[in-house]
Amino acid sequence: MIPAERLCVEAAADGPIADLTTLPAPDRALTADFVRRLVSGAARGAGGRPVAPLPAGVRVRGLVVAEDLDLSNLDAPYPVELTDGEFRGRVSLEDAGLRSLRLDGSTFSAPVDARNLETRAGFTADRARFLDWLSLAGAEIGGDLSLVGATLASQTPVERLAPLDAEYAKGVALDADGIEVGGSVFLQAVDGGPRFEAVGAVRL
Repeated sequence: MIPAERLCVEAAADGPIADLTTLPAPDRALTADFVRRLVSGAARGAGGRPVAPLPAGVRVRGLVVAEDLDLSNLDAPYPVELTDGEFRGRVSLEDAGLRSLRLDGSTFSAPVDARNLETRAGFTADRARFLDWLSLAGAEIGGDLSLVGATLASQTPVERLAPLDAEYAKGVALDADGIEVGGSVFLQAVDGGPRFEAVGAVRL
């Protein structure tokens, strides 16, 4: 088991945040398969024993995932935090059910598809950078939706919209048609920090 994986497994079993920023930059990489197993509770620790995340949840800071990450249809009754990370491939959270999701400070180079995501508490992506579109269409967020200081762009057509209007689908940065939010929605600047920016349409 590589050091980054060991930190993640130990943190899930013991409760603290797995802070991969303590490792040299090349050692922060995690495979998409490992991240899915970690979030789903199927990761294994020393001796091959399964690691069931504590109620504090899966919390990883500074991870790098180079390939497409598929977290669709997962059901995790605990918080999931993937913060200050770098995601170079597409991220799918479609139809996932989570206690809460925090993506603060992370950079996403490809689309993030979170259609029909359900969270019992909030969805937070403060200061996150979405270099292509973010879709929360049909999502049910039980708490707050926070994109404070986030940046969103539109590089490729949003697949959900492309059959309806292919030209329009190219210019959507945030696709959140039909979203239900149980708390507040924050699309605003960080105090004394970056503002919220969407280079493209925002659909609510």
